[in-house]
Amino acid sequence: MKRFFTSVTISVTFSILLILGLGFDGDLRRGDLSIISTAHAQTTTQTTNCSLVTLKGSYGYTATGTIPNVGDFTAVGILTSDGKGVLSGTDTASASNGVIEKRTFTGSYTIKADCTGSLVLQIVSPVFSGQAKADAAIDDEGSELRAIQTAPPGGAVITIFARKV
Repeated sequence: MKRFFTSVTISVTFSILLILGLGFDGDLRRGDLSIISTAHAQTTTQTTNCSLVTLKGSYGYTATGTIPNVGDFTAVGILTSDGKGVLSGTDTASASNGVIEKRTFTGSYTIKADCTGSLVLQIVSPVFSGQAKADAAIDDEGSELRAIQTAPPGGAVITIFARKV
């Protein structure tokens, strides 16, 4: 009976560890129960080395925040970067003051080796036009971009999350 419970306990423990994505580094028959994380083993030597090319491609994005005298703001769209510092895109923007509009933009970007950088956009639309600047960070080896608007001044707080499509 004791052997039965020991076998059941080992089977249940092994099943739970497989579900959690962990593996054994040893031999269960010898009682070696050293556990290693598979994800940790695969990412121990990852380095940061970004450039303009890291941001090459099309990204779906959401921009959200608040604009003084307008209220809540959100936009959803696609931005495309050429890997040489030039970007363009389109989106649909909506604000709590009732304005909903389609916009286009062009701009430039810089990326440092540490995967941080900046964006400068020239936005064209009937209401939300003008230049916008943002500080950015690239994540997940270039498949994600996160940014926060830094200009124009005046209290607008806009954040951007973009994922490669």
